[in-house]
Amino acid sequence: MDREVYRLLSSYFGRRSPWEGLAKNRKYILREFRRPFSNLVITLLSQNTSDANAIRAYENLKRLGLTTVDSILRADLKTLEKAIAVAGLQRRKANSLKQLAKLLEERFDGDASRLCGLSREELKRLPGIGEKTADVFLSYACGKDEAIVDRNIRRVLIRLGLGRENSSYGELKKAIEELAPEGKRKRMHELLLMLGREICRARSPSCMQCPIRNLCAHARTFKC
Repeated sequence: MDREVYRLLSSYFGRRSPWEGLAKNRKYILREFRRPFSNLVITLLSQNTSDANAIRAYENLKRLGLTTVDSILRADLKTLEKAIAVAGLQRRKANSLKQLAKLLEERFDGDASRLCGLSREELKRLPGIGEKTADVFLSYACGKDEAIVDRNIRRVLIRLGLGRENSSYGELKKAIEELAPEGKRKRMHELLLMLGREICRARSPSCMQCPIRNLCAHARTFKC
């Protein structure tokens, strides 16, 4: 299977970005995503919700001028919670934003770009940063080529027979790495993400439209 998945998905999606349709201005959200602190905020907000909800919550913060380390530190928790409520778990996420901003101010002079000098394991020890958040940050804010796993990609990999329901994040990350050509781990993630959102949906997957259906264990076994 290896490189064939990448080749077929690249041919199908071309140069499309997974961020199209999630915000009115795709270039705007990509620009924000490449800014280290904004990247951390958006990714933290995306935990246990959709990317679309996370972006809506971020745009609420943006309208209130609450997307910098200093502004998060000065904001009261209730204001933060109300602004990000659309992303769910607002109390926990507001507290995580506060803790992260405080740590950045105390240890990194408020400069999130300095986190790019940390290893993946060091990043994971920071408040609110788990495996996915660390990978997203390293890949988009720091220019590293990291494979990233989310719930859409987990579903695709399981249906392809490359993972199980109880597979760990690390096991699925390795599966993406094995599918990706050299230097294309981030793009492999984006292609699988678009496939999961648009075709290999949790309910009513469109198997007949899928460019990799001939490689898929699920498509061969079940009627889609």
